[in-house]
Amino acid sequence: MNKNINYNKNYIETVNTITPIVAQFIFENKEGMVKLRGNNDSGNCLFILNAPKENFDFTGDDTESKLCFLDYTKFYKLYKEFDNPNDDASLDEKAVLDIQINDETNEAVIMDVKSSKTKCNFKYRLASDSVIKKPIIKENPKLPEFVASINLSKDMVDILMHRISMVDANYVSFELEGKNCKFTGKNNVTMQEYSEDISLDTEVDSPVKVTLKADAFKLLPTADYAVNFSEQHLIRFEQQRTDGIDLTLFMTTIKGEN
Repeated sequence: MNKNINYNKNYIETVNTITPIVAQFIFENKEGMVKLRGNNDSGNCLFILNAPKENFDFTGDDTESKLCFLDYTKFYKLYKEFDNPNDDASLDEKAVLDIQINDETNEAVIMDVKSSKTKCNFKYRLASDSVIKKPIIKENPKLPEFVASINLSKDMVDILMHRISMVDANYVSFELEGKNCKFTGKNNVTMQEYSEDISLDTEVDSPVKVTLKADAFKLLPTADYAVNFSEQHLIRFEQQRTDGIDLTLFMTTIKGEN
């Protein structure tokens, strides 16, 4: 049995931005949503991505189902081969996505990535969820109280990433005191560092410091964020978007990392 996938290009692109964190995915169509969770190998960078089901609908009805990718980046390359928008309708090309379902197991086994213009077709082998490493973050995680927040624009994220790379930072820290957040990127071997003060939205009652591995912080996709801090060394990064796609990342200090 074959099924066509109804998708939103913005969703496909958004998922690709989190592949530096992890590229093995289990997409779930359930409760009118498409849901995705994941984390890096160290467990100090985690994400939850939820969107209305029409952004990546592979069931076509109200049934719950999963779609598993062993390496999303390989699928993405095939998809981009046929993603060639053009104002001239005669030249416009889109990727058409179909899945082949095993009638006995009801599992999707093959995805056809086809051109809307020509008779070209790639076949991508889908995975069983039994071979995918399960995410450690729960669908509805219990979160600590967040005591302060800042807003980071896309441009500011780019600047911070660039400047911590200039000093080869291996740690970054956020130090909150009063209405100020001091961001620091530091190389604790060479002692090179970069720092910048950012205004908090609200004043904190007592100082808070969260230190992250720079390698984890660099996994943050470039976007506009509302950033929230907890006293339990957890930072929540919520992308600020208007397309109904909800991507939230969490970064934390792992015990023994400072």
